[in-house]
Amino acid sequence: PGVSEGGSYDAPVCLHDLCPTICEWGGAEVIDVPDSCSLVPAIAGEPIERSGAYAESQGTRFSLTQRIWWQGKWKFAFNGFDFDELYDLEADPGETTNLARMPEYRDTVERMMREVWREIRETGDRAIEETHYFSMRMGVVGPDV
Repeated sequence: PGVSEGGSYDAPVCLHDLCPTICEWGGAEVIDVPDSCSLVPAIAGEPIERSGAYAESQGTRFSLTQRIWWQGKWKFAFNGFDFDELYDLEADPGETTNLARMPEYRDTVERMMREVWREIRETGDRAIEETHYFSMRMGVVGPDV
């Protein structure tokens, strides 16, 4: 109700934003968690204050575990099992060229990795922050940034 048809909104949103959105629309108490927000304002055409989007992929207990951060045109994947990945989604929407190891993108990789560690701390991501697998606590920027 009250939402016009045919509109669009360009903002990073996550699947886990659906829970607080449905709660708010249904009149239930919104679950207060640090990694999601209600999309009701965006659906009504108001901006959402979010600096980027974050995702976790657990893979198996150790291998294939990732933390991913999208910000603006950039997508960064912290891979504890392999080389990290950085993509310019405007120039390379198919993610075919990993820029992470190119020296000219070092500052971007470091900035994005700092954002990943910030999200890990803010969301209580103990699977990474407290892991005993040393490689999951390392990156181009470490957890104590």
